[in-house]
Amino acid sequence: MSATSVIAVPKKLSDHRESYSSHFIAGMAGGIAEWAIGHPLDTVRVRIMAASMGGPPAPGAIAQVVTSLKSIRGIASLYRGSISDLLAAAVGSSLLFGVNNFFHSLLGVDRNQEGLSPGLVASAVGTGMVDAIAYKPLEIIKLRMQVSKQSFTM
Repeated sequence: MSATSVIAVPKKLSDHRESYSSHFIAGMAGGIAEWAIGHPLDTVRVRIMAASMGGPPAPGAIAQVVTSLKSIRGIASLYRGSISDLLAAAVGSSLLFGVNNFFHSLLGVDRNQEGLSPGLVASAVGTGMVDAIAYKPLEIIKLRMQVSKQSFTM
């Protein structure tokens, strides 16, 4: 008995086995780009929100926050909480791309079909559930570190 016959993989899934890795790699690359560009902007946004206490931000708030952060630890302050965010962005996006591709394959979603199909909706729900369990706890850690005034190491 060969190793391939021990584990029975439905034909629909085995046809897409090679494309899974490309989806995971594409997700990881996208997540790293998201982190490199988005994290400093997100840090400024979170600091402005924390400082304004629910009211509208003061004029010039962006410049004030950036200047304040740079004076604390230099440009590295814009990446406060970045380790968990990098992990979340790279691994999380990779996971979501791969899981979404898996659900599409499992449910037989036709990528060329326009509009919503039950398989597409089920795939989105499954991917969202994985996102909520695996990705969101890291987001909470990142937000707490961004608002913290204590020094940190990267």
